[in-house]
Amino acid sequence: MKMGKPFRLLVLADLHLASQSDYRDTCPERKTHLSLELFKQVLFRYREDPPSAIIVLGDFLDQPSLPGAREDFHRIVSLLRETGWPAVIVRGNHDLPEEDFMAVAGDLAVEKEISGFLLYPFSDCYLSDESCFRTEESLKRFRNLCLEKPGRPVIALQHNVVYPLLEQNYPLNFNNSQEIISAYSQLPVRLSLSGHYHHGLPCQEMAGVQYLCVPSLCEPPFSYLMVEIDDRLQVKKETLVHTFPLPDVHCHTEFAYCATTVNARLAVEKSQLFQCRCLVLTEHSAQLYLSAEDFWQANFLKKPGLIRVSRERKQDRMEKFLSTVKPLRSEFTLLGLEVELDYEGNLTVLPEDRENFDLLVGAVHWLPEDSVSQGNRKLGKSFLSACEKLCVSGIQVLAHPFRIFRRYHLQAGKHLYSPLARILTETKVAAEINFHTNIPEPEFFQLCLEKGVKLATGTDAHCREEVGDLRRHFQFLTEKLQVKDLNSTLFQPERKIFP
Repeated sequence: MKMGKPFRLLVLADLHLASQSDYRDTCPERKTHLSLELFKQVLFRYREDPPSAIIVLGDFLDQPSLPGAREDFHRIVSLLRETGWPAVIVRGNHDLPEEDFMAVAGDLAVEKEISGFLLYPFSDCYLSDESCFRTEESLKRFRNLCLEKPGRPVIALQHNVVYPLLEQNYPLNFNNSQEIISAYSQLPVRLSLSGHYHHGLPCQEMAGVQYLCVPSLCEPPFSYLMVEIDDRLQVKKETLVHTFPLPDVHCHTEFAYCATTVNARLAVEKSQLFQCRCLVLTEHSAQLYLSAEDFWQANFLKKPGLIRVSRERKQDRMEKFLSTVKPLRSEFTLLGLEVELDYEGNLTVLPEDRENFDLLVGAVHWLPEDSVSQGNRKLGKSFLSACEKLCVSGIQVLAHPFRIFRRYHLQAGKHLYSPLARILTETKVAAEINFHTNIPEPEFFQLCLEKGVKLATGTDAHCREEVGDLRRHFQFLTEKLQVKDLNSTLFQPERKIFP
């Protein structure tokens, strides 16, 4: 079937969610308490490039008899609906009884025709020993639907494995797999998708049908598939665990006024699970010192000394922040501040507080209004001046270079790349690759590499879904910049030894 744009399926299986706090799975490798977080993380990855459809192949729950199991399933279904993407799901052997499952799933668990493909979910039968079979009535209905439009390609969806036939103590295949294989071969089934076998299986062809088994999301490396169907079938396995451990130098906490759902403890847990090299909990210094009103109105920039006044009046939150995050500090988890300059060139951190932090990340979030009103030329000079003052102040990383131009809906002139790279070279400050409301400029970072500037990787996480996900940073480094030796290129934050 000749197509235009590839048909893209985001395919997941085996979440095994159990949000009950005291639940302990008999399979400890399953991160059942984090399944919802993992699912959100995958959906978040594709918010800017949605798939043609999303498929979830059963075992949404770990134990359907647990208190709150129905609510857990409802949470997953609600997330699917919130995406607005076409979605089809199937019931697995760990899910709610069929009637309860359908009551929550509704139209998500019925066949859909999308971009000329029929996505057909089977509702199969499970016996007391968890073996599975497909009824003749179910196969008959499927045959009749396929024959209504004989030229329409079909993707068959089920939880258990149809093919290959696996010899395991636990029932992975159908009791009547041969009958199902025979039916698929006689019908326009192009692809059969299954879950259930947590390791997953590569695509295998049998009698003209491609069979694919999707790995589980609930176990490391937290895998899922992106399946593209064009003139040929392409399958890409993605994981939430990183293939190369990158440091995250810039993750916010619940203390940020601009944060939504990020949480320091969860950030540490997820970053370790995803095998980041290390995590720096880096909070906006001005937000810790001042009220939200003073911060958002940039009063700390316009009124030098306001931070000291706030400390003297005991109105700042620095002590509370430190009492929360210091217990999390370890060889893996470091503490950082995101600092900037007031309009007199003073750094937004009190001298007595600097010794509490392993890392200072400098940022330019605002510039004087007269610089902005006079356009790119004046703004560029003001920006370079602010960057230079930041870099000589003792910061180790310059956050999201040039993002301020996006803030003002202006283009960052390429003529600024070389001067900023020179400043970073001379001060030995790293340039941060940052995708939070930002698109890093490959030409600038390539210039940094040529000048020997270290590159820092930071999620700048403001929500839970951003935490620990450095996939785009890795792609940027290896594909855009063609970096071969990541170890020598990357900035590595170090834990300070405090007096």
